[in-house]
Amino acid sequence: MNRWLICGAATVVAITGAADTLYVLRPRWFAGHRPSVRWHLPAILGLLILAVWGTAAMGAAAPEGAFPGCPPQGQTRIARIQALNRLKNRAVPPATTDPAATLTSMLAAGSDLHRFSDGDGASITGYVIRVKPGGVESVNCHAHAIARRDTHIEVAPSATAAATRAVIVEVTPRWRTVMHALGIDWSTRTLEQVLPGHLVTFRGWLFLDAEHTNASETDNPGNAHDWRGTAWEIHPVTSICVHGVLTPANSPGCH
Repeated sequence: MNRWLICGAATVVAITGAADTLYVLRPRWFAGHRPSVRWHLPAILGLLILAVWGTAAMGAAAPEGAFPGCPPQGQTRIARIQALNRLKNRAVPPATTDPAATLTSMLAAGSDLHRFSDGDGASITGYVIRVKPGGVESVNCHAHAIARRDTHIEVAPSATAAATRAVIVEVTPRWRTVMHALGIDWSTRTLEQVLPGHLVTFRGWLFLDAEHTNASETDNPGNAHDWRGTAWEIHPVTSICVHGVLTPANSPGCH
C-alpha cells in the first residue's frame, strides 16, 4: 500500500511500503506517464537530516527527526535514559569545539564527572586501534541489523596502545545516513577496513557515558576490570578525517 505526502504544488511523494522506495511525481506524470525519479528511503532520510543541519546552521531551531521507526529518545520508558539517548542522537553538528577537550586531556587521570560539558563539541586526533559494531541498545530501538547500530571506535595516542589508553567515539546510524547521501561511506564494515592503524581526526559532540566510570582508567587507575580509558566519548561523531590517506570515509573538507 502506498503512502502519499504532498510536498508542494508541483510535487507529490509516494512511499511504497513493500520496497522501501520513494517516487517523486510531478503533475504531468498523472496523465499516464511513468515516474522517472526513484530514490531509496535511506538516501532521502539523509537529505532530510542535511536539511535540518543546514537550517540549524542558519540559526533556526531544528527538531531532531525520527530515524526509521526509532525516535531520538530511543526505545525506553525511563526518562533519564531517554535524555541520554537524545544526546547520542543529536542530528546537527556542534558549531564550536572545546579547545580544552583533547585526546591527552580526556585520558588524564582524575574524576571524569566535571571534566567537560556534554553541551560542547570536541575535536580529537589519535590512532585508531579498534573498530567494531556497537551493541543492541535502546538508543537505536534495540535494532539487531549492523546498519542500524552504532559503530564503536577506539582512539589512542599510539597505534599499539592498550584499550585502557583509548577514547571511544561512536558513529550513529543517523550520521551514517547523512554521509551516505553525500557519497561518503561510514558503514561499520568500511570503517573496520580503513581506519585501524591510521592517524585520524574525529569531530562531534562530547558525551559522558557515566555508567562506565567504574570501568575507566581515568577514574580507576590500574583496576584489572578497566576496559576503556575514560567515560567521556565523542558521541555522535559528525566528521572523520584520515590523515595522509584518501578513503571513502573522509568527510567533506578533509585535506
